[in-house]
Amino acid sequence: MEFVDTLRSLSPRGTALLMLAAFMVALAGLALLSPANRRANRSLTALLIVLAGVTLERAFALSPVSRVAAGWVALLPYSVPLAVGPLVYAYVRDLVIDAPWPRRWLHFLPALAAMAHSAWVIALPASQRLLLEDGRGRDRIQTLFDVSTPLSLAVYGALSVVLIARHRRWADQTRSDRDAYRGWGLTFLLGGAAGTLFLVASVRTAALSVPRLDRFDLWVFDALLACVGVALGVEAVRRHERPFPSIDNDASTAPAAPALPAASADRDWSRLGREWAERLASAGWWREPGLSLPSLARRLGTNTSHLSRAFNEGLGQSFPDVVNALRAEEVARRLEEEPGRSDLLTLAFEAGFSSKASFNRAFRARFGVAPSEWRKNRRRTS
Repeated sequence: MEFVDTLRSLSPRGTALLMLAAFMVALAGLALLSPANRRANRSLTALLIVLAGVTLERAFALSPVSRVAAGWVALLPYSVPLAVGPLVYAYVRDLVIDAPWPRRWLHFLPALAAMAHSAWVIALPASQRLLLEDGRGRDRIQTLFDVSTPLSLAVYGALSVVLIARHRRWADQTRSDRDAYRGWGLTFLLGGAAGTLFLVASVRTAALSVPRLDRFDLWVFDALLACVGVALGVEAVRRHERPFPSIDNDASTAPAAPALPAASADRDWSRLGREWAERLASAGWWREPGLSLPSLARRLGTNTSHLSRAFNEGLGQSFPDVVNALRAEEVARRLEEEPGRSDLLTLAFEAGFSSKASFNRAFRARFGVAPSEWRKNRRRTS
């Protein structure tokens, strides 16, 4: 009954946070049902639930009768800001590598300790709780967990950035649809979630020594954190049927690279590059939007090391550049055959491009002008 009274007494700000928390829980359920990226989506579901728990606790803290509700929320296993850092890294790792994370549970011990402490404190009589407080009425042990939150976010945020950079370097060399993943909003959204919570945790930590900072007067930042969590869930649901290319899975499809012979340094990489590029063009494999370096190496009967070296050293182009140049030439050929065509994007997608940005970039690299300008020039000359 007291909890129901708390819901009724929520301020407009608390109600807004409560609705955002409910929206994150709903998105977490949708992400869990997604057929693609299952391992990563399980980590995302846990992350969204934790963010919803943090938001829910803040919503109840804005209520005039917040003690009962805030205590009830603290008993739940998801109201632990210390879990956000490891969950952000887990989500990135599961997307980029898609392999089991050894001893994952060890990274969540601080969060579990914080949750257990909150439950223990709530169960204590009021007289015994006073023994845990400092002169300002703050729980000294909980203060330690509050101070640890910004550090945890900084460490796991840095590890996530390293993984994302590694994935982008890998995609630049092995994925013909690399632009479809270079622009993915995960970096911004995860950075926004971690950065906002880092800011909130830092201000709350500063409030421990600056009396004029109100611990519960940060609802704007709480709302921003909740909005970032909602955007993160929407981004995942929007891509629910599109598998994210992970480094290990893609590499595992390639044949085992044989040991290079001693005379490999004397190989004619230019000749090999030309031969393999001709086979790629004649077979039409470049039309496949998800064509990767390992899959092409299998078809050519070689390994990724030789194929990459033949393109980079022999032709002076990376694998994505070779493939996208063939796609750009196909679009140009179609435009010459059908000068009246105006649907450039349709031609681009039929040629194998996965995004407008990758199409424009590849066409400009191959012909020196944008596709629309090239079409205009051809119409003028014809």
